[in-house]
Amino acid sequence: MQSLHTRTAMGHAELSIASVWDHFVNMGGIVGEMEVEAYLHGLMVLSMQERDCVAQAVNELLDDRAMTGSAPCCRAPYSYSASFDAHGRTSPASGAPGGRQPGRRESSPIARPDDPVPLRPRSHRTR
Repeated sequence: MQSLHTRTAMGHAELSIASVWDHFVNMGGIVGEMEVEAYLHGLMVLSMQERDCVAQAVNELLDDRAMTGSAPCCRAPYSYSASFDAHGRTSPASGAPGGRQPGRRESSPIARPDDPVPLRPRSHRTR
């Protein structure tokens, strides 16, 4: 799920895998471009540290784009936020009954800055 949201954020901002991988490596990522691409397409699992490094690379590139005027519509999630839905609640896929994770408090519905923002179609009002 984290890879899907990361790839979605990249697609909306038109970030290439090559630019993300280059930034990823400059941040200390150690897997190759092909492995990052396979991860983003859901074909390979990366360690939590590598997944978060890919997300950080994407988010930093999105921040760079926002400085030039094009605000991103969504961001790549980090591992700790991957088990939350768009409303900040734990998802049923988290493994615990009712979507709750043992030892974790119920979260507030306030979005975190790195959570993906759900897209809503624009409504066209006619008069």
